[in-house]
Amino acid sequence: MANLIARLIERKIVVWFDNFQSGKNAKSSLMKGEGEATDLIFNKKRLNEMLPPRFSVIRASVKKLRWQLALMTLGKDPLVLTMEGLDIEIQETATPATDRTKSSKGKKKKKRKNPSKSKRNAILEGIKVLIAGLNLKLQLQHTSQHRISGAPQPYMSLEVEKIAVFNTNSQWQEVTDLGKIHVINESSGEALGFKRLIVSGLTLHVLDSAQIPFSSSTDPAQPCLVFSDVRIVGGLAAKRRTADWKLLSYKAEVEVQEL
Repeated sequence: MANLIARLIERKIVVWFDNFQSGKNAKSSLMKGEGEATDLIFNKKRLNEMLPPRFSVIRASVKKLRWQLALMTLGKDPLVLTMEGLDIEIQETATPATDRTKSSKGKKKKKRKNPSKSKRNAILEGIKVLIAGLNLKLQLQHTSQHRISGAPQPYMSLEVEKIAVFNTNSQWQEVTDLGKIHVINESSGEALGFKRLIVSGLTLHVLDSAQIPFSSSTDPAQPCLVFSDVRIVGGLAAKRRTADWKLLSYKAEVEVQEL
């Protein structure tokens, strides 16, 4: 059973990367329920499916990826996913891409046996994600003013020191026992769950002198520092129906704190 769960976790991870190779750049301990992979390149098609049609991933990689699930306490302790050195570059396109979620012509989508039901996965629900070092660059389209002046292509560069996503109680205190991540109301048949997002050391640079009036840079080829060392704390409360685990409603809150 332990081996089966560990292999299932690895299969869920493999599909997100083009060069994940067990025994080469990835190794895992089935008995311990943990593994590590290095110098991974993301599958751009999968990432693009998560983006609006006007944007496409140019490159995306992660220096180190670790996963850990305590198999001896399976169903109680969360799956912990840690990433170090996450580097992503996205480009804005002039013409929006076609719907990436549609299947190609001549191919029919397979229908689910029970399309009205959402299958609950307690392990993935309780996942804890930790990211150390994120660099995100967004290449923007040239405006007519850029083209006339011959200015360099505008972009936004986002740097983050740390990101953490985890389950909490209603008081936003971390909960590591998967059996306690939801408050279940038996009479109404509803379950309420909470997640916390903490982003630390957030810095934003913009190279777009034609559109950023508050730029302090006199050199149009140098990016403007918009803000630095900012902390963001967010919370998400989601209500689900216990009969089929369908999402009924959610509420999100975000607080920006400058350090």
